[in-house]
Amino acid sequence: ERRESPNAALACPPDCCTGAEPYFITPPYPVPGSILRAIVTDTIRAQPRASLVYSARWAEQDRYIVRSPFMRFPDTVNVAIIGAGPDQSRLALYSRSQIGYSDMGANRARLAAWLDAIDDAVARKAADMRLTRQ
Repeated sequence: ERRESPNAALACPPDCCTGAEPYFITPPYPVPGSILRAIVTDTIRAQPRASLVYSARWAEQDRYIVRSPFMRFPDTVNVAIIGAGPDQSRLALYSRSQIGYSDMGANRARLAAWLDAIDDAVARKAADMRLTRQ
């Protein structure tokens, strides 16, 4: 569930986040969950001030803390990879501030940028996988 305060942002597939309205609807990705998880991990680790604080080995869920650039306020980002059949997976991201009421759109902007980077990386990987199979 996404909290109602303006300092949280949710991205998920249409049928996975039934308790809240997401800001972003994520598509099915044409790669297995393990590959999607690796892409998401690489995308987040490339960000400044982002660190992994929890990883569920079998549930394909991770939690990151991302600190703001000036005051170093902590934001928590939960990641869930959801299986969607052979060679397909889905993604849910929930980013929220731990301090304050408003974040001036920082969590929403973060998810938008990350989703763009993830989409690009998945498209490249899916193309590589198609070429390898031919």
